[in-house]
Amino acid sequence: MDGLKRIKEIFWQEVIKTEAINTKGRRVLSVMKTKISDLSKNKKPRKNTVPKNNGNQSSGMLPIQSNEQVLQSVKGNLKRASIELDNQNESQPKRQRIITTEEEKQILSCLLQKKTIPTETEINEVLSKLS
Repeated sequence: MDGLKRIKEIFWQEVIKTEAINTKGRRVLSVMKTKISDLSKNKKPRKNTVPKNNGNQSSGMLPIQSNEQVLQSVKGNLKRASIELDNQNESQPKRQRIITTEEEKQILSCLLQKKTIPTETEINEVLSKLS
């Protein structure tokens, strides 16, 4: 009942704003008030991934080389991705249900007809017949 009372107090204080805000005891329970402006301040700025041209090298050769390098890296990434997909497909084939044939049922029936538990030698004999 105490928790419900606290939630109602917070609701009246911050949502409806009918009471003065009392933050006493909230830090103990890790209840913190956040504002939208706080969230936008905490966002990290994005890094620029495009390298800037300093002009030290000839401008005609640099873009052509970088484009070729980009194409090679993209092709390499595509090959790696296709290999990974192939490996996943090969390693996880669909499981097929094993169906016992009539011949196998006849061989196994000698073990099932006995009232006692079969011995290791009997089991090994039947296994050798199955393979």
